[in-house]
Amino acid sequence: MSKDKYIGILLIAVSAIVIVLYGYILFLTSYSGILIELTAFIAILGIFGIVGWIGYTLATTPPPKPIEEIEKEIDEELKKLEQEQNVEQKTRSEGNAQGEKKENIVGNYSDQTAKAVEQKEVSSLLKDEEKDSNSGKGNEDAVGEVVKKEKGHIRKSRKSKKS
Repeated sequence: MSKDKYIGILLIAVSAIVIVLYGYILFLTSYSGILIELTAFIAILGIFGIVGWIGYTLATTPPPKPIEEIEKEIDEELKKLEQEQNVEQKTRSEGNAQGEKKENIVGNYSDQTAKAVEQKEVSSLLKDEEKDSNSGKGNEDAVGEVVKKEKGHIRKSRKSKKS
């Protein structure tokens, strides 16, 4: 069994024992007068102890703010939040404009880089072709494939910039 079940069984047993003892003392012994007085005193002590605690809490707790003050504070907070959002939107739009400028600059450099790489590869392949043509071999198909690949990469990069 779990710990909770043991505690539950223990509480039931203690309650049953107290009820039986209370009934025995109340009805079968000469201490019934004292038991009734003690029970009444504990009941009154508990009830008025709780009432006194409520009174103390009410006396020492500061009164709440009027609703008008709360509404004013909420309105001020909303205005501050709206201003912050407007500032954030402005900085985002400025940041996007700067980001687009950077992308255009980077895009131009990447186009130039792609062209340079293409030229180097084509020139190296042409040199290889010249060497091979001297030996009787042709390399025209390889050059054509490289040029097609590079043109495809350039077109893809330009399309991604536009979108």
